[in-house]
Amino acid sequence: RVGESVVALLGITTLWIFHLWTPFAVLIVSTLALGMSALLFLTAIPREALVSRSDSALLWPLNLKRFFRYPLTLETAKHELHLERPGHFAAFLAFSSLLGTLTARMDYLFLGVYRSAADVGIYSIGAQFAIPLTFLVGAMNTALFPRMAGARTHESLMSLSSRTWRLTLLAFLASVLYTGIIPQLVPFILGDRYRASVLVGHLLCLRNCIWLLTCPLIIFGYGLGLARHYVVVDSVKLVVVLVINLCFIGTYGTIVPAIALCANELVSLVAVGLLYLMKVRASQPIEACPTRL
Repeated sequence: RVGESVVALLGITTLWIFHLWTPFAVLIVSTLALGMSALLFLTAIPREALVSRSDSALLWPLNLKRFFRYPLTLETAKHELHLERPGHFAAFLAFSSLLGTLTARMDYLFLGVYRSAADVGIYSIGAQFAIPLTFLVGAMNTALFPRMAGARTHESLMSLSSRTWRLTLLAFLASVLYTGIIPQLVPFILGDRYRASVLVGHLLCLRNCIWLLTCPLIIFGYGLGLARHYVVVDSVKLVVVLVINLCFIGTYGTIVPAIALCANELVSLVAVGLLYLMKVRASQPIEACPTRL
């Protein structure tokens, strides 16, 4: 995080010195900072944990079919969850992360191309009021991933899932309350000229509320072997965001990217929820029906 902050500070300083304040330039600086953070993080991970020779061999043309065959499982003890090989899980996770990052950056990209700098500012103000909910979702991800990884049996994973959903619903209700009240404070804090940011703030906060419900499904879905399916879902989400922005941003302005992100999270919630329910039902043992004498 320190490296990311340093790169971001140097980039912003460069833009200020050379008077290059454009949305595209800020987007480039932000992307470079995130890339530096990712590279520094990778240096702290042992090479053997990232990729092995057996995993690399799958990238040869003759072995690509094996690479995309899913899931490849390891032998586990009785009643334990089947584990994917780390290389394959990491590959699907990397694809999903790439698609998700591209989708999340579409709002400022389209605003910078199709709208004025004033519209970018209006959108940015609304986005600032959604940041606390973004931190809440990030905290949930950070807390759930190691606990999901430690659930080695189906029963322990389902038990953890039920406990998590009770806390998630409480956080969701608090987030809905925040969404309904806090963005309305924009004109009182920043002045009446930023009143257009109120609706953007409501929509972006609503997007995070939906995201909050989706996160446990996604994380526990990894434990059930849904990583490959997430790549398809993320591809569909990217197309949805692209289509909505291309068709409507020129006419309806700053609310369109926010609506597109809400639609993105709704698609994710429905698709991942269905996949999760199907996987849970398929993994439940079938009990024999009692017979009457």
